Amino acid sequence: MCNGSIVALDKFTGSLIWKSSVPNMVICGFLAVAYGKVFVMFIKFPNGVNVWGIAAFDRYTGAYLWNFTIEGTLGSDRTPIAIANGMVFASFGSGLYALNAKDGTLIWHIPNFAYPMFSIAYGKLFVANDKSVVALDISSGSLIWNYTTSDWVSIPSVADGKVIFGCSNGEIYILDANTGSKISAYGTNNQYWSAPSIAYGKIYIVTEREIYAFIHGGGGSRSSVPSLR
Repeated sequence: MCNGSIVALDKFTGSLIWKSSVPNMVICGFLAVAYGKVFVMFIKFPNGVNVWGIAAFDRYTGAYLWNFTIEGTLGSDRTPIAIANGMVFASFGSGLYALNAKDGTLIWHIPNFAYPMFSIAYGKLFVANDKSVVALDISSGSLIWNYTTSDWVSIPSVADGKVIFGCSNGEIYILDANTGSKISAYGTNNQYWSAPSIAYGKIYIVTEREIYAFIHGGGGSRSSVPSLR
């Protein structure tokens, strides 16, 4: 994405395959590729009003296909676009939106989320919303469960039927992905802002001062604490 346009380059030579744009739109933020399409976030400013949205382009030709727009303030300039079950998911305007990937029509919308960031697994969206993590049905957006903490939460990660996230109260939480019930928690003296990473049987999470590694499935016990100080 460059100067309000989106370009496709040959991965071996770097030569231009196609370049596309939509008039009066500035393409920004993340993009996603699926179903033969490229989905991008954009902003335009008609009459001084911020209008955010998602546009779709043909993956192979760059042809413009559709766009979905909404007036309002973007919840985060790092809002992701996610694709699953023939749907496009994104959060902007402090709301969470699910669109039909084929034609951009709105399937469901949940307003008044505080900077929602999310992960998708098991037919659910796991959403970090202010001081809570909620699980939503991917097809309808209906609430399945809600787990509330005492402070801001990180983007949740999902693996092996568990939802794992950090909190700025210094706790790492591990929840059951189906019920939202707490399996375990581990407290430190540091705030957690990043989403946990899961690999090699461990959970890795970065705090404002340290990196922590936990044994995945080990009840939240700490296996190592390499300090960054």
